[in-house]
Amino acid sequence: MAELVWHRLFGVEVDFAALVAPTHLAVAVGFGLIVSGPLRAAIARAAHFPSFVSLLPGTCSLALVMALIDFFTQWTLRPDRGYALGPTSVFWGRLDPQPLAVMTDLQYVLGVDDVLVHGLLLAGVVIFLRRIFPPVRGLASIVLMLGGLPVLAIRTLPEHGEVFLPTAVALAVAAVGAELWPRRIRMTAALVPGAYYLVYFSWVVYAQQICWSVHVIAGSVVAVSVAGWLASFLAFPPDSVAERSAA
Repeated sequence: MAELVWHRLFGVEVDFAALVAPTHLAVAVGFGLIVSGPLRAAIARAAHFPSFVSLLPGTCSLALVMALIDFFTQWTLRPDRGYALGPTSVFWGRLDPQPLAVMTDLQYVLGVDDVLVHGLLLAGVVIFLRRIFPPVRGLASIVLMLGGLPVLAIRTLPEHGEVFLPTAVALAVAAVGAELWPRRIRMTAALVPGAYYLVYFSWVVYAQQICWSVHVIAGSVVAVSVAGWLASFLAFPPDSVAERSAA
């Protein structure tokens, strides 16, 4: 009803406005409450049934929440969705620090900011998973792959189909990284987003299809890793990490 009234008063939203319209965000919250039902139920019984099978419904529910957030933040100018593609100059097999396509500082700032937003989403779901569930192997990779691939396909295939395969591989590498040290939350929180963008940027540099400078590329990978590492302190203060490691 609110949607009809809004459209009647202000017209129908298109493109970017459709993702941030208040009524659409209210619908997103409603969908989030619906798909997070199994997650809330799994949290209540996680301590009593800490097995992969019993936690799988809650894990899939968290993946759907991640996909919902990823969908409503797809307006970000993330480089893994084709926005950083462009001509690159290569000299004697090395990436030239100055790309052929000159970008403004504002474009760089928006791109790096969006790398941080997406990186924190990847790290955040893994941190949240480790916070609510025991460290059972396989759950983090399910969340990342199931939550990330559908929206990635929706966003890249129509406009930048060549980006889908390397980003899917990057997501798979990040998922593997999330399973390496399930009890080392600090390392995992830094590794997941850092590995994702390291793999993706490596591909675009190899394919000579990025218009970012090498300084911004390297700095983005470091910055998103640090951001993930810092985010882990919000959910796991130092004392709680020590207690969980000793348990």
